[in-house]
Amino acid sequence: MTDDAKARWRKISEGQLAASVEDAASRAKTQLALAQDALKALLLANGGALVALFTFVGNVLSKSGSVRFDLHHLWLAFVLFVAGFSLALVAHVLGFLSQDRFFQQAGAEIARITHSLLADEPNADQQVEMRLLASGQAFYWGGVLIAVLSLTAFACGSGFALAGVLV
Repeated sequence: MTDDAKARWRKISEGQLAASVEDAASRAKTQLALAQDALKALLLANGGALVALFTFVGNVLSKSGSVRFDLHHLWLAFVLFVAGFSLALVAHVLGFLSQDRFFQQAGAEIARITHSLLADEPNADQQVEMRLLASGQAFYWGGVLIAVLSLTAFACGSGFALAGVLV
């Protein structure tokens, strides 16, 4: 490699290193935001529905002993809200794990580029980075699927709750 080509390579590598460091910092911020927002949104919907249904049924029964409910539908609603709540927790964990793998991938890229700069020669071996990226994507899509299932459980639970009180 000529000195001119090496200087160009070094300049490009230093730029990649700076971009990788910025990406790693961004991933850490994303991981924190995901942890806060996902937990609030998904858990609030299903947990709030459980509390609201318990409160509604309890209030109606305490005021009038002759009210009829379809207990089968109410039990299905409770089960679906609990399932939705549990799935929301799983989606949250998968979201955290996906961001962790993306953060590790960014760290592996930083390490590869830094080592390459210190050795003063290019290193294009991205096997570790690609493995971490694939793992992060698997957790990401798993989390998306689980979140959709959580929302579906919430919607179905709402339908069953309504059917249970409209007898």
